[in-house]
Amino acid sequence: MDQATWLAKAREGDADAIATLITRGLHTKGITARAVRHSYRLTLWLEAEDLPDQRAAVEYIRRGMQRLQVASLGTVLIYGQQTDAEAPDWSEEISLLGTLPSAEADRQVAPGPKLPQPSAVPQGPEALMAAPLPRRRSQPPVKAQPAAVKPLVIKASDFEPMKTAIILFVAVYGFLGARNPGLDGPFIWLHYPDLAIHETGHLLFLPFGRFLMILGGSLTQIVFPAAFTIYFFWSQQFFSSALTLFWTGQNFMDVGVYMADAPYRVLPLTVDDPNAHDWYNLFTMMGCLDQAGLIAGLTHWIGVLLYGASVVLGLYFIRRETLHLRQRLEQIGQAR
Repeated sequence: MDQATWLAKAREGDADAIATLITRGLHTKGITARAVRHSYRLTLWLEAEDLPDQRAAVEYIRRGMQRLQVASLGTVLIYGQQTDAEAPDWSEEISLLGTLPSAEADRQVAPGPKLPQPSAVPQGPEALMAAPLPRRRSQPPVKAQPAAVKPLVIKASDFEPMKTAIILFVAVYGFLGARNPGLDGPFIWLHYPDLAIHETGHLLFLPFGRFLMILGGSLTQIVFPAAFTIYFFWSQQFFSSALTLFWTGQNFMDVGVYMADAPYRVLPLTVDDPNAHDWYNLFTMMGCLDQAGLIAGLTHWIGVLLYGASVVLGLYFIRRETLHLRQRLEQIGQAR
């Protein structure tokens, strides 16, 4: 699209054309603009790696809109935010009704000179919107000061009810299971699917020798839910990743029970031979059967830490998703 067409569309109030002119004029500042129009109101989003200065940006937009002389627009709502930020950092609304260019408005003389006619406006989008951003008088440019740290306020309304109920159930269930992870504890309902994965692991590692074939059961039992955790987190399904992280921790605790039984071999096995006990054979091969209890305890506490992390992260992800959705709805409501 040529320059004359961009200018013509912008003077008619076309939001995309206005955003294009602003972006071209501010490209040296690293600022990009998006615009949406609703009747007499134009909503602008200014985004940059560094937060755009509110005072300078608003004055720049005011002057640019006065040069365009869009008769069909009455107000402009401006948002400033950093790139990839979840919500704008500042906002300000300006009125285009009955305003003069800033240099003339400062004089406050009536009657003032007329605004330049369209034919007097410099041609080309860059020329139209390229007026430099104003700086404060007699002050050198300074770096923006960091925003004041807001106190963290957590409210019940910050948490989506259904997901919160699920993660609270996980918290209670995991706490009870961590206290008694054996076959007579609450984890018995997860032990059976874990056992199916465990036995499948023996088959997967069968071609790699006796040691890895035996180890493959417990290893697969842990790696299987951990792989789901990584996948869900990578695909930004954060709440699901928290749930599978709990499952990973529970499998560590389940394997810890199996390890602790190695010197005694009293747990029921899938075969009637106590010498088929995985961790009895593994610890015997490694010469550390006497340390079975210590290794089992460390494995159990790794599982407990993963369980605790899953609850904390689950609540964090719920709150973040809820606040993000609320902010988006507020932005849509303001734009309307």
